[in-house]
Amino acid sequence: MMITFKRRHEEKMRQDAAVRMLTEEERDQVHRVYLQMMQKIVSVCMSNGISVMLSGGSALGAIRHHGFIPWDDDMDMNIPRKDFESLKENFDDLFGGEYLLSSPNYHRRSGYRLARIENPAVTICDEDGKTHGLRIDLFIIENMPDAWIVRLFRGIRSEAIRIIAGMVLEYERIPEHSQIRSMSDRLIRLCGKVFSFRKSDGWYDLVDKVNRWDDEKSRYVGIPSGRKHYFGEVFPREWMVRTVPALFEGVEVPVPEGYEQYLRRLYGDYMTIPSEEDREHHFIRSISFD
Repeated sequence: MMITFKRRHEEKMRQDAAVRMLTEEERDQVHRVYLQMMQKIVSVCMSNGISVMLSGGSALGAIRHHGFIPWDDDMDMNIPRKDFESLKENFDDLFGGEYLLSSPNYHRRSGYRLARIENPAVTICDEDGKTHGLRIDLFIIENMPDAWIVRLFRGIRSEAIRIIAGMVLEYERIPEHSQIRSMSDRLIRLCGKVFSFRKSDGWYDLVDKVNRWDDEKSRYVGIPSGRKHYFGEVFPREWMVRTVPALFEGVEVPVPEGYEQYLRRLYGDYMTIPSEEDREHHFIRSISFD
């Protein structure tokens, strides 16, 4: 079942006349642009010794649909921490301004806990009224401490700061005098105000630093920025750092070697098509293609 708060958010968006979902034609165009981006990113990274792979819904699409999930309109990739640091250092030289990279602790901030690669040739006004290019979400595979007690304390710290960052971000998004009916939204806004002595970007920078662990030979890795956060996405290193090829829209792309266990952890019975009500959708205000 779709996570409850995501379902509530989707219901709220469906009632908002200012936002909409992509049309079928727009989604087809978005898929074409994403495919070009993905091929370019994989090619450039592999040529420069940087490991990237499909992740999340994109890896699921490769395995279950051999391409895009038909109703999906985003793209996800994983990258190990050491490879991401190399990508950050060389990104502008590698891509010559065609794409933009944003991330916590980088000169272009993503405004979120994720890193993102953005194509400015497609202009999107999102549901919050912010304008940006078409983005690929980049999830960083972090080394994890082998000792469970160390993972526990680091994970608690990571989750606490992540929650604070999210509340501050929500406080920044909601105008000061907006009418808020929900008690939970009021509480989130109040907590966000309390911690707003540091901007959300600063909190996400701190989360990014807390999640790092230098041991490249640890048995476990994880994706704290993923949909299941610090404790929900911990895997044996060989499952996530090694890759195997999969077909995606007729193109061979890398996916995690342990994709079966990875996808089962994220989606349960991942080969079963979800019902309409359990499919995740995104909303925009407008989109234009250059």
